[in-house]
Amino acid sequence: MWVFNLTRLSTLGLGENGFVDWVVPDEIGNLKNLTWLFLGECNLFGEIPNSILELKMLESSDFSRNKLSGEFPKAITTLFRLTKIELFRNKFTGGIPPELANLTRLGEFDVSKNHLTGRLPPEIGNLKYLKVFHLYMNTSPVSS
Repeated sequence: MWVFNLTRLSTLGLGENGFVDWVVPDEIGNLKNLTWLFLGECNLFGEIPNSILELKMLESSDFSRNKLSGEFPKAITTLFRLTKIELFRNKFTGGIPPELANLTRLGEFDVSKNHLTGRLPPEIGNLKYLKVFHLYMNTSPVSS
């Protein structure tokens, strides 16, 4: 998709457009100036590519209400400017990595309605700006 060649973009909102099923392309990593990303309800499937590691300026991400799958996207835990992560209503599996606690600016985190399992890492208790934490309706129990 040509939009991923617009390397000066700071905000990208493609959500709620009813696109035909598509995957997040590796080219998303080209958008190094992106601070705000909204790909909610875009009929996305597959996994979030590791090229998201390149979005070092990203402050807000929304991949909610899609068909994304695979393990929780650990690459997100290296985007230290993130204040908001919305991954709810997808098909993510596995546990929440303790590295989430590295996102010291994180204020909102929503992974409800996925297939997450395991224990919550105690390190999450160190996120002093966290105001919204949604984990409800995962298909397997997640315990503390």
